[in-house]
Amino acid sequence: MNQKKGVAGLSVLLSVIAMLFMIGLIVMVFVIAGSKLQTAVETSGSAGNFYNETVPTVNDAGDVLAQFSSYQGATGCSAIRVTNETSGTIIASGNYSLGAETCNIKYVATGVGDQQFNGTGWNVTYTFSYVTDGFEASQTINDTYNSLDDVTDWFPTFIVLTAMVVLILLVVIIINSIKGSGITGGA
Repeated sequence: MNQKKGVAGLSVLLSVIAMLFMIGLIVMVFVIAGSKLQTAVETSGSAGNFYNETVPTVNDAGDVLAQFSSYQGATGCSAIRVTNETSGTIIASGNYSLGAETCNIKYVATGVGDQQFNGTGWNVTYTFSYVTDGFEASQTINDTYNSLDDVTDWFPTFIVLTAMVVLILLVVIIINSIKGSGITGGA
């Protein structure tokens, strides 16, 4: 144990600072590597065709097609055929809009008397592209990268605890120096 005067707990403080530095360095390496690897494993794509996916109630607020949203890297949504769910009537392309990147289908009013499809169920046949290779690796990398955000939330806690330890050690040093000086009169 270190018996030098004025260095109470200095080795502990240096150890805590070194530990925080190493944790920060490791987190930084993982963040940099994760950001580079996030898209590196997505190497090829495929096209999907979905026939008569039922959308229960389509209105002007829209609804995202379910199969589209369940695929990794889905993009380029394009309608092939849209029909009314109950009557089978083909819904003209002017009566709906379909977001290519979001695959959100919405009812669009084009004139008087075309309200018959608003708020009804639709069957949609559509196609889109999606990523096939590296899905599990990409998901693991994304989960790791996103969870590193929580590590830096602990740093202020470590800094406050370290400051408290330093203050306690300073109080111990001051008390010992007062006792050693004889000011207390042997108390």
